[in-house]
Amino acid sequence: MNAHAVPPISTPAPPSGARPAPVAPGDRDRLLSGTHHDPHSVLGAHPVPGGVAFRVLRPYALSVTVVTDDLRTELHDDGAGFFTGLLPLRAVPDYRLHVAYEGTVHETETPTASCPRSASWTCTSSTRAGTRSCGRRSAPG
Repeated sequence: MNAHAVPPISTPAPPSGARPAPVAPGDRDRLLSGTHHDPHSVLGAHPVPGGVAFRVLRPYALSVTVVTDDLRTELHDDGAGFFTGLLPLRAVPDYRLHVAYEGTVHETETPTASCPRSASWTCTSSTRAGTRSCGRRSAPG
């Protein structure tokens, strides 16, 4: 994670209706308490009908902006540190997050940003442990 301060960005609000379904109350409670069995099934970027859903949990953040080579979009604040957005993309892009806190903006890489992109590799991360790991997939059989 890159925690150096970056200047704030001004971006237009996402179009009306450009939000994925909010995080389900049960998932939300488990994420906030740190007891969710699979947080990355909810959080992060996921292909869905209509584009790519982005769901981010950043307690105390004032705003979260998704940044790719081609766009910058501020996510909707769903409260309690949850931010969501639905971008009209065909696939999950390489992206960064600009997270605004009182008095500063931090740029963060996504958990798998430094992992190779190949069908023969798999990448996992642990938000709680602050680690990421990549390795070759096992051959089927």
